[in-house]
Amino acid sequence: MRMTDSNQCQITLTDRAQRHLTKMIHNQSGIGVLVALEKAGCAGYMYRIEIIQSHPEDCVEIAIDQQVTLFVPFNSVPRLNGSQLDYQMNQLETKAVFKNPNVTLACGCGDSVELIQTEGSA
Repeated sequence: MRMTDSNQCQITLTDRAQRHLTKMIHNQSGIGVLVALEKAGCAGYMYRIEIIQSHPEDCVEIAIDQQVTLFVPFNSVPRLNGSQLDYQMNQLETKAVFKNPNVTLACGCGDSVELIQTEGSA
């Protein structure tokens, strides 16, 4: 498990998530991973994970190691702070799985979540 702690956001990656993201960044010639929560889905928010090729604006940059850097948009920081990212792999798919202490409800499909209202997260 890898712990990251910028002054603004704490995110934990499991070893499996770190290996998976390292491989994805390398395969897509990326510079890092955008991790965000966006308004969508039946419960209100959906996670967005995207390999990126250039530095995004208005993001907190979290260097996990020399291969993995996370970019978290400022408006997602209070929603993702304290989260752990893992990947579950089976014969059919590889799926990102978040343990997010800010989630109050998840929809039946597991792809959409409702969050604790925090200051600045409306």
